[in-house]
Amino acid sequence: MADVEVAVAGWDPDSAARLLEYFEEELARRRGEGTEPLLRVAIRLFRQSIRAYIGKAVDLAAMGCRATIENAGYAVLTHRRTGPSGRSKIPPGDPDRPSLYTLDEWEGVVAFGWIIRELRDRKVLDSALVEASFVVKDHGDGVAHFEARSDRTMFREFAKQHTAPWVAPSVAGDEAGILIDLGTTARVLLDLVSWDIAEGRRMTPQP
Repeated sequence: MADVEVAVAGWDPDSAARLLEYFEEELARRRGEGTEPLLRVAIRLFRQSIRAYIGKAVDLAAMGCRATIENAGYAVLTHRRTGPSGRSKIPPGDPDRPSLYTLDEWEGVVAFGWIIRELRDRKVLDSALVEASFVVKDHGDGVAHFEARSDRTMFREFAKQHTAPWVAPSVAGDEAGILIDLGTTARVLLDLVSWDIAEGRRMTPQP
C-alpha cells in the first residue's frame, strides 16, 4: 500500500478516502470466482469502518477494524475449498479445525488472538501483518473494554505493593494510529482474498 500515504498525526479523512479507493481497485483486480460469499461480511465491515473514520467516528473505526480481521480470519479458518469456486464448513473435530470449540459445542468461543496466530502458523499472513493485526486488536479492545481497562489503570499503584504487579495494556490509539489500523485491515483482507483465490486455483483440474 505504498501509494497510500497516511498522516503523521491527527484525523485525515482524505487519506482514508484514498485508502478506500485503493482497496476497491485492488479487490476488483484480485477477486476470483467464489471469493465474495466467504468474505462478504468482512468486506462490508471494512467499508463501514473507513466510512466511520471519515465521519470522525474514530472509536467505531477502531472497533470495526478489529471486527473485520476477526470475522475474515474466522471465515478462512473454518471453511475448506471443495473446488475452484466452492467450499464447505469444516466440522468440529476435524484435524483442520483444532481447538475452536469447548467440549460443549454451543459454548464455543474463539479468541481473536488465536485466530491471528493460526493465520500465522498456516502461513496465510506474514509475520509483519500478524504483528500489525495484534496492534489492531489492542486498539479495538481499548475501545470495547475501556471501563475495564480504566479499572486496571486505577489499580496500578495498589498492585505495585504485590510480587505479581497488575499489568494494564495500552489504551486505544490516536486518530493517526487508527488510520494506520485501517491500512493494516485493508492489507489483511486483500491477502486473505488472494490466499482464497490461490486455494481455488490449486483445486482447479489441470489440462
